[in-house]
Amino acid sequence: MFARCAMAVTGALAATIAVFPVLAQEPGKLTPTQEQRALEIEAASKPPAVFANATLVPALPGMASTPAGRAGKIVRPLVVPLESPTSGGPKTGQRAVVTRYDYASGVTTRTTVDLVTGKAVHVRQDANYPTPLAKEEYEQALALARKAAPEFDAIVKTAAPAELLITTQLPLYDNPKHPRYGHRLVALRIEAPEVSDRITVDLSTNEIVRGH
Repeated sequence: MFARCAMAVTGALAATIAVFPVLAQEPGKLTPTQEQRALEIEAASKPPAVFANATLVPALPGMASTPAGRAGKIVRPLVVPLESPTSGGPKTGQRAVVTRYDYASGVTTRTTVDLVTGKAVHVRQDANYPTPLAKEEYEQALALARKAAPEFDAIVKTAAPAELLITTQLPLYDNPKHPRYGHRLVALRIEAPEVSDRITVDLSTNEIVRGH
């Protein structure tokens, strides 16, 4: 699950799909108060000095015209500590990274914030980046997969919660000319209590990806 792999796609729009594992956020690393403070700093503190040295990228063409882009779809950003609160040192846990994916641009923004000073200290943007899923994105992808594949849905329905294991990956097309380049793709597969076919969902268009 944690290995990066790629497979070739044939045809006029040949591309490589890089598949990244979804690493779930570990609860408890930041308190709810710290997480909320990080979000507030990220949303409000955009000093010119930080952005002058930031790595910024333009929006990907066509993303604003996808169903999710037109709807202005927004999901809760991922917030993780830059340093583990359990490690030693006086500055431990003082900084966090806020990661948000923008459906209208296909751009992921990672902002490092200082929880003590209340300031953003670094900003980096990447297009077509394997941003970890928000909880609501996973739930939407799962719902679309269950609706599209009766066999997949049947396993989910009958499996005991403790037995059910669903793995998720984030495929990315590396060819900018591919129609799904930059889209929010999620591949789901049931691993237990029995193995299902892998289903890839496009959250930018709310579609199941048929073939490649």
